[in-house]
Amino acid sequence: MPKERQARWQKAGATSGRSHLATADKIFDRVALLPPIHSGERLPIYLTDNIPKDLFFPLEETDISATLAALPADDCKGITHIWLRRPLSSEFRSGRIPLAEYIALGEAALIVIYPWPTALRMPLTKKPADKVLNRYRRFAPKLTSHKGKWHLEWLPEQAKDFCANELIRHEVATHAEFRAKHAAKESRRGEELPIQYANQRFFEENLEYW
Repeated sequence: MPKERQARWQKAGATSGRSHLATADKIFDRVALLPPIHSGERLPIYLTDNIPKDLFFPLEETDISATLAALPADDCKGITHIWLRRPLSSEFRSGRIPLAEYIALGEAALIVIYPWPTALRMPLTKKPADKVLNRYRRFAPKLTSHKGKWHLEWLPEQAKDFCANELIRHEVATHAEFRAKHAAKESRRGEELPIQYANQRFFEENLEYW
């Protein structure tokens, strides 16, 4: 991350307001690792990391491309990169890895998708409330517990359906909403404002950084 952007972010505040240190994950550093965008290049640019055998991506690049093609073009406009990314345990607290991230910094608008365990058992921090489970009910994962630990168990087709029709669509909606709000804020102030925003999507909740 360029030093001037990092300083501006740190000056803006060290916490997200959700009992989580916004600088802890260094989430904006992801953008510095992206390939540059060349004039006339077709967007978004796709990147897929190699991952261990005990992990897999429910969606491949072609699946994501097909999902984006079915969404309104205006909502997808401006997405520059899609990264199927290998998680680094050092980046996340208690090993709790998000399902996806949306990161906007400068000209980059990045959607990050993280892999799932091949066993298709999603560990949870606690038993979800019914209102949380209702969001996932149409994908029919099975809620189980063992020795006080809760999991969601999925079938491969359920995981793929969820990622295509819920996760990707959610990230695109986050992108469209943020861009609209940012443009409206610039319009009100009559000046160009620095773009810096990120949203992590977990099973239970979202965490936003700005």
